[in-house]
Amino acid sequence: MKEHNFSKQSFCTLIKKTHAMKKFILFILISSLPLSVLLSQSKGVIYGTVTEKSNGIILPGATVRIEGTAIGTITNKEGEYRLMGVPSGVQRVIVSFLGFNDNAFDIDIQAGANIELNSEMLFSSTDLEEVTVSVQMVGQIAAINQQLNSDALVSVVSADKMRELPDINAAEAIGRLPGVSINRSGGEAQTINIRGFGSSYTAVTLNGIRMVETGSGGRSVNLSNISPELLSHIEVYKSPTADMDGDAVGGIVSLGLRPAPKKPAYEINIGSGYSTLQKVPNYKGNIHLSRRFFDNKLGVIMNTSFNITDRSTQSMSTNYESFLLDTANIPIGYIVEPANDLSLTDLNRSIARFGTNIQADYKYKNGTIVFQGMYNRKNTDTYRQTYSYDALSINAYDLALNKNTVDLYQVMLSFEHNLLWLEIDGTVSNNSTLNRSPYSPSMTFTDPYAYDDSLRLTPTLDHITNKFDYLTYDYSDATMSRMDWEFDSSINRNLSAVLNFKTNFHIGSNIAGFIKFGGKVQFDTRKKVHDPYFQRYDYTAEKDFATARWMELTGEVLEIAPNEKVMIQNFDVSDEYSPFWNGEYSVWPYFPENILSFWYENFNDNSRPVTKEQHLNYYVEESLYASYIMGKLKVGNWLSFVPGVRYEYSNNYYQGQWSSLAGSGNSITGAIKDTSVTKQYGHFLPSAHLKITPVKWMDFRLSYAKTLKRPNYNDIVPTMYVNIGNGSLDDVGNGELKVMIAHSFDASVSFYTGKFGLLSFGVFSKNFTNYMTDIGYFIPSWEAKEMGLTESSWEVRNKPINLPNIGYVKGFEVDVQTNFSYLPKPFDGIILNFNLTRLWSLTHLEKWDKFTYYDPVLRRVIIDFDSSFFYTEEAQLSSQVDLVLNTTLGYEYKGFSFRLSAQYKGLDLLGSINSQETVVSQRYEDAWLRFDLAMSQKIGQHIKLRFNVANLTNTPEKDYIYQPQYWRNESRYGAVYQFGLEYKF
Repeated sequence: MKEHNFSKQSFCTLIKKTHAMKKFILFILISSLPLSVLLSQSKGVIYGTVTEKSNGIILPGATVRIEGTAIGTITNKEGEYRLMGVPSGVQRVIVSFLGFNDNAFDIDIQAGANIELNSEMLFSSTDLEEVTVSVQMVGQIAAINQQLNSDALVSVVSADKMRELPDINAAEAIGRLPGVSINRSGGEAQTINIRGFGSSYTAVTLNGIRMVETGSGGRSVNLSNISPELLSHIEVYKSPTADMDGDAVGGIVSLGLRPAPKKPAYEINIGSGYSTLQKVPNYKGNIHLSRRFFDNKLGVIMNTSFNITDRSTQSMSTNYESFLLDTANIPIGYIVEPANDLSLTDLNRSIARFGTNIQADYKYKNGTIVFQGMYNRKNTDTYRQTYSYDALSINAYDLALNKNTVDLYQVMLSFEHNLLWLEIDGTVSNNSTLNRSPYSPSMTFTDPYAYDDSLRLTPTLDHITNKFDYLTYDYSDATMSRMDWEFDSSINRNLSAVLNFKTNFHIGSNIAGFIKFGGKVQFDTRKKVHDPYFQRYDYTAEKDFATARWMELTGEVLEIAPNEKVMIQNFDVSDEYSPFWNGEYSVWPYFPENILSFWYENFNDNSRPVTKEQHLNYYVEESLYASYIMGKLKVGNWLSFVPGVRYEYSNNYYQGQWSSLAGSGNSITGAIKDTSVTKQYGHFLPSAHLKITPVKWMDFRLSYAKTLKRPNYNDIVPTMYVNIGNGSLDDVGNGELKVMIAHSFDASVSFYTGKFGLLSFGVFSKNFTNYMTDIGYFIPSWEAKEMGLTESSWEVRNKPINLPNIGYVKGFEVDVQTNFSYLPKPFDGIILNFNLTRLWSLTHLEKWDKFTYYDPVLRRVIIDFDSSFFYTEEAQLSSQVDLVLNTTLGYEYKGFSFRLSAQYKGLDLLGSINSQETVVSQRYEDAWLRFDLAMSQKIGQHIKLRFNVANLTNTPEKDYIYQPQYWRNESRYGAVYQFGLEYKF
């Protein structure tokens, strides 16, 4: 496939847009200078760090303000703050942090002065006894402070909370926040959904930089690649401000890397455990080294983590073949007939993660420069054995190996520079992901005599698993004719630059705020390579090759069945039974992994391409130019208003392939050609956030934000397979897709005190247009002729389209975070977190109603295009979970810590039905409730022992069709136990 270079005309268009943006930003900057200079006269700056007194823990989200004025700020992730535009004279500085006593300082400000003021906070106690403040308690309070003081709606997971729960990756940790549901694979969270929107609707940033997608077709970031040990915090913004990315209909997940603290830190964590399903050992470790030099000006940090985890799965699945008349359980006109097939899958999956982050920051008088480099690798090795009992007399034994590697790189250089009247920050970054599967062979053995004859005389089985009673377990006639494999890779790269300006102002003593503006340039490339092959050993040439090769390698004759297929007797198949489903069933025979690997490595010389998949390669270039302006108006300590508008312009190029290839070997017919489409569009994205604080312990928030969702790559790339044999157009991409537009409305109320913690309640609604979904229909012969196809009706299968109708997702959230430190001992160590989200959604699916008639002349059924028509039908949004609940009950006593957490995920519609299906075809993931346990004990000043159990109750995951009694698949993963040791130097 050729890689595209923009034409001269497109390049000129980009240059013009870039110049226009530069002029826009320059105009804002020049316009704001007089006001900024005027407001900065006779002003000074106060800066410093806020920490907890007993342990020196940094306190992000602390409030620092000038008493009697509206001038104030909050500390950043490193506990640092900077108060600009402080009036000259003696000013009282108040430092406050929820749950801690306020600190007050009288400072004499001189015009143009830069004064360092550090504050150590003391935990608020209800009695005279000394209170021991735990790291976990401070982490929880810090998260609450960050939520309360943020200009946007945000939920926060602190680093301490991440390390106190048995979350193997970042997705698991994010899944404990309100409004978030997780998508699991192999018993482990991979991606997240926010407020009913799938993972591709969510933006993910790392240290403020947009992360690159790890997949090959969508816009989802697989968060299972990132270890929580590398992170300092996780924030989920559900209604962004104008300085955040606009491509975030669901929300924005902001990940932060651990900074270098002032005190040297050397920490080692090691652990081991096992999975109850396979009973194989797991390993986990983390090394954290950080130190500051040259009077704390230079900070260096290195953080390395690894884990090797068994994520094996056992699954049982079935299918339903037809729907006939029955009025008992389902709508009139349908009945679900008992399934006559059953599949048992035993999947051995080993996941190894390695991540390292190196970061250096240099702090000078007026700013900071930060260099950060991160590398993560995730290796997933799987071996799958599937036993399929498909009909009355056939068994199929499917074997598959896959070795997948995902590499994630990020290099970033950022700076902050502070003047008396202006704050400037910028970032340049280069990110990339490489996802490849270079080793993925599979083969199938079929056994035509699986059951004894008495099964044929049995009219109905009480349960499909009763077919086991009729198995003969004689696999001597099983044969193999074909092996498949493919080489897959996707390379995703992102280069971006961000520049922001911020100037503070105050008018009198009661009005203050800031003006902020900036821009972003981002260039993305995506390349997918898909090379599928197969080998048929019942063809004469390939059979002769395999026979000769087998004799060369083994010295034996390759046994061939009368149907010219390779017999199973050639392979070292074990006669041992394999326990399945907690020993409830036994499967036989057992296929060692080396059967498949040996055959693949020695018998794939005469490979044949899978012609029906040759068109799945593509190449993408996307350019984004964004600018914004926003402000904050604060009246006293009771009202703040943050309006803003963002403009994003995109110039994109998508290259795919059209193919009509068919056949194999020397008989390949058809052709393949490159196709391409160019898309340009721009959108203004306004937002507004209002917070009212009538009393110190309560606030009201109203928020509005307009956001967008760009089409997934595999939807907009103009790909198509002309399946001549079936008369269909498959894998159709739609280069005319538009971006989806959403308008988000939020209202919430929060109650909080240092004594009782946080209680918040919020309602929200997201209204959207141009929602993207698929449609299936037929095109008439005249339209097929215009496309260069044969003159007949062709079926268009699942073409992506936009829905013009307005849809919505709405719901409410409840969040409770508290500790019981005010209770008498020993109950003062109790900690409780609880959140609940309830969701509803509505969209309109586009469908095509087909009418046919019998043509006696042609002697076949003809589609009546004059009577057939398109229509819309209301439906629930795919991936919208109806109810999500998370709760954690903890207890801390001196060096002991205990956490029992529960996660509940309600019913999830896995996919909306298309025009050719009925309501009984809808597939759902059933609700599940999962428990995790974490305990730790501190020994002395340096050692901590840990014990964790993930999926304590061995909760399975199930999905069904239409109603729960029509189960389709159930998967079990087992519990994972881990023992660990942490040592801090």
